[in-house]
Amino acid sequence: MKLKEITIGVRSLKDGLNEFGRVIKAIQRGHPPRARKPGIYFVDYNAMHQVLTPRRMELLHLIRERNPGSIYELPHMADRNVKNVQDDVALLERLGLIHVTHQQTHRRRSVPHVDYDTLNLKVSFAHMSYAA
Repeated sequence: MKLKEITIGVRSLKDGLNEFGRVIKAIQRGHPPRARKPGIYFVDYNAMHQVLTPRRMELLHLIRERNPGSIYELPHMADRNVKNVQDDVALLERLGLIHVTHQQTHRRRSVPHVDYDTLNLKVSFAHMSYAA
């Protein structure tokens, strides 16, 4: 398995739409869009913080370092409720931060994987806002 980095950052909606516009114009001119590093971007710091909670970050770390044999091992490792861990795993999978393989033994088993070793967090001070 090739280890990779994933960038997580904050980018305004305007910046995201401008990037989308540049890609569309390049395609219309017959130029392939430039390859970009995989990344997940949020519209502001608060949105990023609401999704990447300490508990979800702990799950990423546990999956990466302890290689659980199934999703059902994670609640015991993290000392958390099974349903909450399942919900967090589903969200992290939708974001592309983990992937889950399904194995058929005497019963179906879902095994979570983290196939990167670095998360790069990029937050511009311009995009940080706090509720008073």
